[in-house]
Amino acid sequence: MSDPPSTAVSALPPLPVSTLSLLISSGSTNPASAPSSNPPSPQHQSNAPTPPASAKTEPALSDNTKRVTFADKLKREEAANLRLSIKSFVSAVSDRGVNTPPEEMVQQYLVMLDRMILAHPLWVNAPRAEIENALDSIERMIMNALHSSVFCQSLEDRQNDQLIANGIVQLQNAPQTYFLSKPLTDADLSLTLTEFTKLNAARAPRDKLGIIIAACRQLATVVPPADRHSFIKALSLCLIKSKIENIHSNHQYVMLFRRKSRMFGEASDCMQMFGEAVRMIPVLASEWTQNQQQITTTTNTSPRVNTSEMLQRLQMCVDTPSVVHKGNDLTMGDYQTLLAHYKVMYNTL
Repeated sequence: MSDPPSTAVSALPPLPVSTLSLLISSGSTNPASAPSSNPPSPQHQSNAPTPPASAKTEPALSDNTKRVTFADKLKREEAANLRLSIKSFVSAVSDRGVNTPPEEMVQQYLVMLDRMILAHPLWVNAPRAEIENALDSIERMIMNALHSSVFCQSLEDRQNDQLIANGIVQLQNAPQTYFLSKPLTDADLSLTLTEFTKLNAARAPRDKLGIIIAACRQLATVVPPADRHSFIKALSLCLIKSKIENIHSNHQYVMLFRRKSRMFGEASDCMQMFGEAVRMIPVLASEWTQNQQQITTTTNTSPRVNTSEMLQRLQMCVDTPSVVHKGNDLTMGDYQTLLAHYKVMYNTL
């Protein structure tokens, strides 16, 4: 069987730098040439020859020179079977010829690929970080191809997205004090909002996850994550302000299709808080709507004449403190507050 055309391989997108690449950035470097993180012992330092002052040190190689990327290896003849396997798998999931849910097919295939790459001649004796980098690259390739056929495809996902979208509309006029005890400025939230606006443009689960982690990191600079409830409400506020679509589907997409073995630590924590923030939006919207309806009902059922009389009496109390009888629990400040509230109520009738 002939190999697939090389043009398909050369069109592979390069692996972008994201917050998660910190875990695997050393995987593509040759271990023999990588500097050790441990300082040399004094004995080794004393025995090491000292170069003459006139000697020129060789310039350090750039990352692009030192690394052999996954895309480079995938172009080689020895990777023909891997290329064919990936192509066949994408076709099988797209055709939906089996009853297995696509997320289960993807997870099972990535586990199988882990064993396949470990035994592959191109990755023999490769460090684990390079294997993880290869699996992340394959996951991105697969999910970029499958995104349109698996993202937001179920009726339940679309209904939940619409429920959250309705909640976002209902909460647009809610003050920040409804979400936070200490209001934040637009500058405080701007970097988090900027991250969230990238979410729907990303297609791979790993890329979406990287955006969510970056947004949580930015928000953590102004709202301490230790106060989990406040942090999640602030995260909900950012999602409401960003007005992004398909919030529920984005959460589900990452949870279902990101490799399970990579969902730990910060990734797991951020996705859990993101999910709670998403689910909180309809709850906050429902409570806000009920509160507004109660205020409207109370206002509409208050007789104008009684309100007018109350305004006159309160105004008299404020203007003439001597009418406030001794033994009354209300202070002058209480009367002034009541007067202000009644004026607002009277004007809305």
